[in-house]
Amino acid sequence: MGLFNWISKKTKAEEIKAPKADKWIQSVIEKTGWDHATAKARMDEAKEKHDIGYADYFRSGFYDLPEEKKAQAAEKIRQRHKKNQERKEHCIKVTVENTGWTEQKAEKEIRNAKKLTGAKYAEYEKYTLWNYTPEQLPAVWKTIKEGNEASLNMPERPFGTKISSISDEGIEYF
Repeated sequence: MGLFNWISKKTKAEEIKAPKADKWIQSVIEKTGWDHATAKARMDEAKEKHDIGYADYFRSGFYDLPEEKKAQAAEKIRQRHKKNQERKEHCIKVTVENTGWTEQKAEKEIRNAKKLTGAKYAEYEKYTLWNYTPEQLPAVWKTIKEGNEASLNMPERPFGTKISSISDEGIEYF
C-alpha cells in the first residue's frame, strides 16, 4: 500500500471517529460542567496515561475518580475489554464450526445480526441466530425478546453437521 493510500485510510478512520469522540466529550461536559478544552484535555490525558478511550472515560465515570483510584479503574476496563474479546472470538469459532463459514464471513454475519436485532455475541450463539436469514432475524429476535423462543421450533441439527444453505424452505445440512 502506498503512502498516499495509508494516509487516506487513516484520515477516513479519523473522520469516522471524530463525531463519536465529540459525542463523548459533550457527554463529559454535561456531567462535569467543564468547558470543551478542559474535557478534551483530561480525556486525552487519561488516554495517554491509562490507555482509556473516550467512551470508557465517560461510561466508567473516570472524570469523578480520585487520582489514586484511576489506575485500578483502568485495569478493570482493560479486563472487561479482554473478556469481551474472548467472548467474541468464542462466538465466531462456534459459528464457524456450526456453519462452515470462514471467520470473516461469520464475523460479518454476526455484526449484521447485531445491526438488525441488537443481539450480543453470546445471544447470537445462544439462540443460534446463524440459522436465520437477515430478512427473518428481526421477527425472530422480537419473538425471542417476548419470551416465546420455544415457538420458533428451532431445528435440531444432527450432531457434527454444518449448514450448507438457508432458505425460506428450511435449512439444509452437509
